[in-house]
Amino acid sequence: MSPRRILPVVLSDDSLHVGTNGDTGTEGNALFLDSYVTLMTQNTDTVEALLIVEVYEHDSIENSYVMPFSPMV
Repeated sequence: MSPRRILPVVLSDDSLHVGTNGDTGTEGNALFLDSYVTLMTQNTDTVEALLIVEVYEHDSIENSYVMPFSPMV
């Protein structure tokens, strides 16, 4: 199982941004909810997850994150 990390999210009037006191992400960068996916293992177990993209101020992708809604096997 991979380690858990804290991505602080700040909701402003018109967007999401990386907040302070997290152990991943760069404070102030924009966050976009990219997609909702269903992943399947070889034994047909499924995990649903949200893909989040962190964008640097010049519209380049800084990082992408997978937020599973149940434990990934």
